[in-house]
Amino acid sequence: MQANASIGALTTWTANEGNKTAVIDGEALVIVFSNPNRLTQTVFILDGFARAVGDSAQVVTNPLPPGFIAQMLIGDGFSFDGGDPSAPTNNNQVSTIKVNGTTLTAVAGHCDDAQDSCADGNLITMGGTNAGPKTDPFTPFPNNASVGSVSSDHESYNLGNILSAGDTTINLTTFNTSLDDNIFVEVFDISGIAQVNCEPNCNVQTPEPGSLVLLGAGLVGLGLYFRRRR
Repeated sequence: MQANASIGALTTWTANEGNKTAVIDGEALVIVFSNPNRLTQTVFILDGFARAVGDSAQVVTNPLPPGFIAQMLIGDGFSFDGGDPSAPTNNNQVSTIKVNGTTLTAVAGHCDDAQDSCADGNLITMGGTNAGPKTDPFTPFPNNASVGSVSSDHESYNLGNILSAGDTTINLTTFNTSLDDNIFVEVFDISGIAQVNCEPNCNVQTPEPGSLVLLGAGLVGLGLYFRRRR
């Protein structure tokens, strides 16, 4: 769904789950805005049901400039790691994310956005940026596969821990060894102009119309704004 909003005005979105509310864990809201005062950024959104065996994508960009921004946020639909969000007891239902072959996190999907306790119908979790009290800090890097690392994963990642100025290719891989996790959305905010999964030798200066790439824009907020009431 795409909706227009007026700057400075209050805009309300309503999510109606109807008779599916018992099986829907929640909704994600992604807001992207145009800011002429900001240097060119590319924001792209990858959404859909993740394959348990893993997914991959390639981003081709202009050479990343010094001081570049490269941020990744995810939404995860099945993030059970124990009943108490503040004290994970296992790492049985998590995903691994790799960037250019380096593990960014091995425990993506911490149940830290639960309305009360982590349980069926209340397991959706999201990374949040510029989202007021729902803004998440970057996940520490590297974040290993231990149970103790689960609580440090906030679904918000600084790709600058792996990328360097001058890089032009970002290879992303996600996979779920427990075969029961689901990263359903990935949002990226990257300096300059970029394209996702473009053809070999594509020209990143002239992106194809209709692609999920928003140029000259900024990511104002990615967060979990609606959770199933219990």
